[in-house]
Amino acid sequence: MIQALIETNGSGKVYELTTKEIKTLDAGSWFSEDFSGEKVPTLKEVLQEISPGFKLIIELKYGTNKYPQIEEKTIKLIEEFKLENQVILKAFSTEILDRFEILAPDIPRLYTIFGSWGFITIDNFIRFRSATDIKNVDYYQAHKYFITQSLVNNIHAAGKKVIAWGVKPKDSEAMVKLGVDLVEVDWPRGYKDN
Repeated sequence: MIQALIETNGSGKVYELTTKEIKTLDAGSWFSEDFSGEKVPTLKEVLQEISPGFKLIIELKYGTNKYPQIEEKTIKLIEEFKLENQVILKAFSTEILDRFEILAPDIPRLYTIFGSWGFITIDNFIRFRSATDIKNVDYYQAHKYFITQSLVNNIHAAGKKVIAWGVKPKDSEAMVKLGVDLVEVDWPRGYKDN
């Protein structure tokens, strides 16, 4: 699983900018001069490039409360490109996942948390319930520092898969021993483990 990170020469909050303004930013120079002038793609542009057999995880950091109808707009684009079987919808927010379940119940959902201990789960809030109390998801994702054998066992017992995030190459063996199904990395090639 590869997570796309985009840095630009701009500053400020995305929701305060128009698409036209965002398209003026340089999103490639931070990576290498070879990519100088690369533009930030829209979700539509990304979806146009998805090849058959490729899976894309689409994460919403904020929902309708900050970006009106973003869940509906996201589903509409996925359906426009007929990619319902090639995407996974991801969020820290159970509210966003609930809206996705209503809008597109057949598209897999991924609940991201920092960690869960007994009846306390930390996602974008501290919640007094087990992570596996959230039933309308297909995957659970926790930060590598907070993945325990108990959490992995509980998620597997619920018939779901576990994804670790924040993983570096040196962490891989520990994740395998815990029984994690997938890992998310930020730098799949040329990563320096420091």
